[in-house]
Amino acid sequence: MNWHTQRLREELHKEIGLIIAGEMRDPRIPDVVTITDVRLAPDCRNATVFVSVMGDPAVKKDAVAALNHAVPFLQHVVAARIVMKFVPKLYFKLDKSMEESEHINELLKKLKMTWSELDTIIGANSSFLISSHAGLDGDCVGSQLAMYWYLASLGKRAVVYNHDSLPNKFEFLTNAEVLSHERPAGPFDVLVVLDCSNPSRLGWDGWRDMAPRVVNIDHHRDKRAVRHREPGEDRRRRDRTDHL
Repeated sequence: MNWHTQRLREELHKEIGLIIAGEMRDPRIPDVVTITDVRLAPDCRNATVFVSVMGDPAVKKDAVAALNHAVPFLQHVVAARIVMKFVPKLYFKLDKSMEESEHINELLKKLKMTWSELDTIIGANSSFLISSHAGLDGDCVGSQLAMYWYLASLGKRAVVYNHDSLPNKFEFLTNAEVLSHERPAGPFDVLVVLDCSNPSRLGWDGWRDMAPRVVNIDHHRDKRAVRHREPGEDRRRRDRTDHL
């Protein structure tokens, strides 16, 4: 972003905020409306103005609608206050970053509980086989390397095995060579399945025999599909898989 664009962003941010606070009379616009960001298109002919609005979802929706309805007025006043070749077309959007931040905080609280469970499992075991779904992508490659590094830092034996070989585009990654598609000799204490909710996506059979305990860390909805049975265990018994 060049100096001119940055200055224009700052001027728009300031002036639009002043206009909304002092010159808007639409009852749909609450007293507390904050301009959180102004994003200009590369040619500076369009500007997205993000606003934070106090109130329930209906109030926020109405406020953004009112601001977009008032764009001709706002552009007219802005043109009289800021010297520029042309006035960018304004588009108002609700800034949901605060709501997302609160959601993330809630997830972090849950993650703290989840991490405590995982930490206990890691502390009680020595060898770990890490695997993910067939058709390796950035998510599973990154998560497998991160888990490998963490376990190795604790002095644990960690082996990464996948059905498919590592795509060439990921070979630049540090320790990419540890992602092997040559099946290792087991057994291991724990099989860690990452970014893979359904065992059919692993692409290889016999995963149940690789370790007496399975830890499944994934963000998909069908984690219940990963099931593990102890050798000789009654099929009617619940499988020993930790879903995190």
